Amino acid sequence: MLKKKKVATGIVALLTVFSLGACSASGGTKNDAKVNTQSQSYVNNRYQKALKYLADGSNSKANDELQKINVTSKTSTKVVQLRNNVRTLVGVEQALDANEVTRAEKLLDKLQDVSRPEELLTQIKAVKKEAKEVTLANTYHKEIQRYYKAEKYEAAGGSLQALNSLNDKYVTVARLQKQASKYKDKIEDKQEKEAAKQASYANARSSKIVSSQYAQQTGRSIESASNAEVASASSQVAQPTSAGIIQQFRAATGVPQVNGDQYFVQQLTATTYQIEIRHTSTGASTISNLKGLYTYDSNTHKAQKMDEITGEYKPIN
Repeated sequence: MLKKKKVATGIVALLTVFSLGACSASGGTKNDAKVNTQSQSYVNNRYQKALKYLADGSNSKANDELQKINVTSKTSTKVVQLRNNVRTLVGVEQALDANEVTRAEKLLDKLQDVSRPEELLTQIKAVKKEAKEVTLANTYHKEIQRYYKAEKYEAAGGSLQALNSLNDKYVTVARLQKQASKYKDKIEDKQEKEAAKQASYANARSSKIVSSQYAQQTGRSIESASNAEVASASSQVAQPTSAGIIQQFRAATGVPQVNGDQYFVQQLTATTYQIEIRHTSTGASTISNLKGLYTYDSNTHKAQKMDEITGEYKPIN
């Protein structure tokens, strides 16, 4: 009789343990369901918070908010699209910070057809501007090194000035500016030794376009020209008469303009122009730096910059 009682007790204990295990498993399933299920209110709050971060330019924070949303078949299209597009946008910024321009451009292509919301469009526009400046910064940075090595000091100085005129709020631009700063004193020292004595009209006398035009008109070198003759030749290709083309060129390329810059423009065909940018600084007014010799097509809005070593024109936009 005692043996039967022990067996019965064992069965009861086993049933109790099994029952508790089942309850525990059932409770876990319910808790998991609660974790994985997000209310519409929760999703909307994340969405609206992301838009506010985008409006402030805090794209990473916007991305963090959107990544908290668990995408399901019931998630609205606008939420899914914003989640994916902001993640791509942050990827572009990360690529630009790492100076991986090609990767950034590929990611930007994915955002080409985005049409809403306005907060996102504003940030896409801003990152496109950054990509343009980073591209220019890389071009100028490489030129500084190559031109200095090839003893093209005025071109190296112009590229250094062009690099420093870019916005240093961008991580890669600031990094390249810092790397190139060591060339400033070197270039100025070389230029002071090589500079010819020119009290005035430094840009015009050094201009390739003005020199060429003066030689065609007079058959003489501009080096022997008087200041009045230089002024006459430069007035035909100087900035005021070509302001519209220069504005188009700058809008298409993102090339900045600073005090001391002077533009010389020569029309080559019905839609093609040669544009030369030179610069003199207050501290060295007799030295004219070549910031770039370009060709610009007003029809396609494409521009090319001449390599001072090879003489080849290479696309910049």
